[in-house]
Parts: sequence; structure tokens; C-alpha cells
Amino acid sequence: DDTSDSSGNEHCDYLGHERSYWIPSLFGSTDQGARWPAPSYLYALSPVRADRYTFREYETILPLANKFGLAINQDYGTNTDIVDDIFQLMSTGDTCGKLIVINWRHHMIPNLALKLGCKTCPDIYPQDSFDQVWQLKYVWDVEKTDVFRRNDYKTDSATGPPPQLRRQLTKTTKQTSSPSSTTKKHTKAKYKGPLWSVYSTVTYQYFDPLHFSSGAGDYSQEGAETGAHWLPIDEGEM
Repeated sequence: DDTSDSSGNEHCDYLGHERSYWIPSLFGSTDQGARWPAPSYLYALSPVRADRYTFREYETILPLANKFGLAINQDYGTNTDIVDDIFQLMSTGDTCGKLIVINWRHHMIPNLALKLGCKTCPDIYPQDSFDQVWQLKYVWDVEKTDVFRRNDYKTDSATGPPPQLRRQLTKTTKQTSSPSSTTKKHTKAKYKGPLWSVYSTVTYQYFDPLHFSSGAGDYSQEGAETGAHWLPIDEGEM
């Protein structure tokens, strides 16, 4: 949910801010209990709207940016623009082994995932969910990776490899006749080089506000005069 300031600009509500200060705990070293690796790039939807500013996407990942000393790129307000920027990064090799975190508007996420190459992502991001996470994993030239090299079995058996491996080892080719001279000039050569493979997973943050705020000191048997002890000291209390 969001709240508006005196100028009509939209911000996270109390629970949204609480979530934002919890989110950094999800990222970092898995040896220290983090679920996901430290991000290298952060994107938030541009706050510019037709008649106001909406800072919710930016505010949600601002504590994450502060934790890792990252800038939040909020230059883009369309799916096409952010995808162009990410694909440009990928083409340089600068994103290999790195994590990109994107915080976007609900209704724009399915199309964004599609433009990022995900053919298996859901068609809808639930409008009432702030907890769902869509993960995209990119692997370059997957058949040349060590994972698939391990499947290059040699066998002298007349029956070949066991059935569960045949699908991995079998390559299907389709024979087609050569185009005639009258149609050849209209035929475009297909790219046969290595490609990106995109794998998708839908998961959840599993944010529990009572557990988080209790751990921060907001609750005790004696009670507490103030809350929001999860805020940094210089940001005051709510």
C-alpha cells in the first residue's frame, strides 16, 4: 500500500517501509544465512507519473542499496527501455556471475519478464501481493557448460544409455530441401551460434512483520513507548 504526502506524491506506507528494512537481510553471504547473493545492480521504476511522483519502488529497495553501497537506477519508466539497458550490460559480459534486482509495478512485471526472454513466466503478477519474487537465471551457450559435458557418455552397449539419459543425449535434426532459385533470395539465414538460455522460478520473500519488528525490539511484556526500532538511529522513530 502507499501513502501520499502534502504534494500528492506517493510513498510506502508503514508496513512497506518495515518490509524495506527487512529486505536487506535476504541478500549477502549464504554462509551467514542470507537467501540470495549480494546484488551488483539495482533498478527501480522511474517515479515520474503524469500528475505526481511515486517513490514506492525506489523506497522499497533503498535500504538494500545502502547496505551494499549501490546506486539505484531509476531512469526508466518503460519495459522496453530497462530491457535495452540490461541487454546492453549482458552483451559486454559485465553481468556474468552477478545479480540484478528490479523493483517494478505489478501490472508491468509479466511483460517485463517476457521482454527479458522468459517464455515460462506467469501471465499475471498478483495485484495484492508484495511478497512474490520472480527469478530469472541466464546461462550462456548451455550445451557447452560443464553440466552438459558430463552428459556426453560413451557406451558400447547395443541398447545405448538408459532411457532417462536419452533425451539429454539425443539431438533432433530436421532435413529440408534447398530453396529454389526463385525463393532463395527471400530466405534469411538463421543464426546457429550460441544463445542465452533463460530459466524462471517463482518464489516468495516470506516477510513476517511481527517477527521482524519483535526482533528489532518493538515488543516486550512490559510494552514499548515507541516502535520502528528497525529504523537506523539517525532516521528517528515512528
